[in-house]
Amino acid sequence: MRYSGFGIRFFYFFAMSNDQLSKRTYDYDLNPISDFDPITSTDDYPEGNRIADHAVLAFDDQFYLLFSGNNDNLLSLFSCEANGQRTGFFQIQEGGDIPANDPHLVSDGERSCARWGKSGYDKRVQCFDPDLNPVTEIIQIETPSPVPQLGTTIFHKNEYWSFTGAASQRDLIYTRYNS
Repeated sequence: MRYSGFGIRFFYFFAMSNDQLSKRTYDYDLNPISDFDPITSTDDYPEGNRIADHAVLAFDDQFYLLFSGNNDNLLSLFSCEANGQRTGFFQIQEGGDIPANDPHLVSDGERSCARWGKSGYDKRVQCFDPDLNPVTEIIQIETPSPVPQLGTTIFHKNEYWSFTGAASQRDLIYTRYNS
C-alpha cells in the first residue's frame, strides 16, 4: 500500500521474518524506514504449522491479509490498521482436502473475497464484509480452463481478472469473471 498524503511518501512491504508475517515501511527510493514489525503470532496457527503463503489487500483504510500454512490445509484471514494493530481474524479452513497454498484475495469495493484450491478447474471462494463477517458460504467454482494456484486476482470494470501461470509456469493465463 502506498501513502503520499501531506508530503509523506512511503509504501508498506509484507514478508516473512523470523517465522512471522511482518510489515516494513520503505520510502520511494527503497530505503527502509522501519524494522520488520511482526503482525502475526504463533497463536495464529496450530502447533507444527507455519505460514507458507500470503496475499495482501488494502481496502477501506485497513490491510487484509490471507495466509496459508505449510501443511497446505490452513487458511486464515485477518485485518489490521497501518500500525499493525489487529482489527479482526477469521479461520476459513483448518483442515480438509482442498489445498490452500497460493491463495488470492480481492475486493469489489464492498467486500473482500478469498479464492483458493488446487491446480486445475476446481477452486473455492468465500467473501467477507469489512469486519470479516462471512457474507457467503464457501462456494465451489469451476474455472473455464485449468489454472494453477499461483497468481493474483483484481477487480476491474465490474469484473474479476485473474492472472496465473500455465502448468509449466512459462506462460500467463488471464481469465475474466463476472461474479
